[in-house]
Amino acid sequence: MVRARDGRGKGGIVTGGDKRQRKGMSWGIERPCARGQGWDIAVLACVAIHTRALRRGSNGRNRGFPDSGIDRLDSDRILIVAINYCRLYGSERYKIPMSEHNGARERNGMRVDICLMIVTVLLTFAGCRSATGGTTYEPHVSAGKYHTCGVITDGTVVCWGANTGGQSEPPSGKFVQVAAGTIHTCGVKANSEVACWGGGLRGESEPPSGKFKEVSTGAFHSCGVRTNGAVACWGLDIAGQAMPPAGEFAQVSGGVFHSCGVRTNGAVVCWGDNPAGQTEPPSGEFMQVSAGGAHNCGLRTDGAVVCWGHNFDRHDNYAGQADAPSGKFTQVSAGEWHTCGLRTDGAVVCWGSNWNSHGNYVGQAEAPSGKFTQISAGGEYTCGVKTNGAIICWGSNQDVDGNYAGQADPPAHW
Repeated sequence: MVRARDGRGKGGIVTGGDKRQRKGMSWGIERPCARGQGWDIAVLACVAIHTRALRRGSNGRNRGFPDSGIDRLDSDRILIVAINYCRLYGSERYKIPMSEHNGARERNGMRVDICLMIVTVLLTFAGCRSATGGTTYEPHVSAGKYHTCGVITDGTVVCWGANTGGQSEPPSGKFVQVAAGTIHTCGVKANSEVACWGGGLRGESEPPSGKFKEVSTGAFHSCGVRTNGAVACWGLDIAGQAMPPAGEFAQVSGGVFHSCGVRTNGAVVCWGDNPAGQTEPPSGEFMQVSAGGAHNCGLRTDGAVVCWGHNFDRHDNYAGQADAPSGKFTQVSAGEWHTCGLRTDGAVVCWGSNWNSHGNYVGQAEAPSGKFTQISAGGEYTCGVKTNGAIICWGSNQDVDGNYAGQADPPAHW
C-alpha cells in the first residue's frame, strides 16, 4: 500500500464508468524555477549537487546531508535518485550512455557527473534560484486508504479525504516526507523526527523517539528506517508485521498485515502475514520495494519490476496486480488490489483491479497520459505528481460506507 503508500456515486463520487481525472493543486507554486522542467529538476539537482558529500568516505560512513537536519543518509539511495533522473533526462534527451546502477558507484561516477553537470546547466538557463540556498523539500503525494497527504515545496503537509480519526489534520512544521495509512498518517520532520496523527488505539500513531530517514504506513501499523539503517515498527502486530528483522536497511514499506524492506546490499526481506506468499520475495538486488494489500512489487537495479503474492481481488476473481509489465521503471507503488509504475520516460502504467469494494468500476488502474515525477497507489485510487508540479488522482472517491470522501479530489489551491 502506501506507503500503503495506499471508493465512490454522484455529487463528486466516482461510480460506474465515471473515471474522471482529478486535477488539483499545483505543487510547484513555490518551485525555484521560473520555467523549465520545474521543481522535479530543482530537487534532484539539489540532491545531485550534494552527491559527492554523501558518498562514503574511506571509513565507510556517510557524511550527512548539509543543511537538511538529517545526520546520515545512504549514499547509494541518493545516487539511485540521481541516476534514475539522468536516465530520464540524460540518457534519452541528451543520449548520454548511462550504465545501469548496480551499487558500483565508482564505475558509474564519471557518467553520473556528466549528467549532473547538464542538470546544473539546465537549472542555470531555467532561471532557477540557487538549489543550495537553504533546505529544499521534494514535493510528493501519498495515497492512503480513504485519504491522501502530500508535502509541498515549502515543507508543509496538506491532506484531503476522510478524516474520521484526524488523519487529514496534519500538524504544523516542516516535513521532508509523509505517508498515509488507513486512519493515520506519519511524516518525517525536517529535524528527522517522526510525527504521526490520526489513528485509533493500536499505537500506529505513537512513533518511537530518535531520528529517521524514512517512514511508511501500513493499514494499522507504521515502520521507519532510522538514520543508522535500523528499522523500527509500531502499531498493530497481529501477524508480526511490526516485528522487523535486524540489520541495516535502505528503505521500508508497510502493507496491510505485512511489511517489506530493502537491505543496504539490495536484498529484499519481508515479514508478517503470508497467506499468499507476500513475505517470500525473490532473490536479487533491488532499488525499491512497495508493499500492497497482500502482494508486493520491487524495482530491480536494472529497472525491471517484479511482483509476488496475491493476484486476485477481494472476491477471489483474477485481478493481475502481481503481473508486472515488461520495460524499465524508476518507481513502483503497490496499492490494495492494483499496482502502478513510473517508466523511465515519465509515463505511468498501472495493472490490477479497476473496481472498488462497492462493486463500482472506478478505474484506479487506468493511468492518465502525460509525464510524472512520482506516483502513489492507494486503497482503490491512485495519485501522481506531474512534471509541471500539478497533482492528479484517479479512481474511487468513496469511504468504507460508500459515502463521498474526496481522497481523489486534491485541493484546487493552496
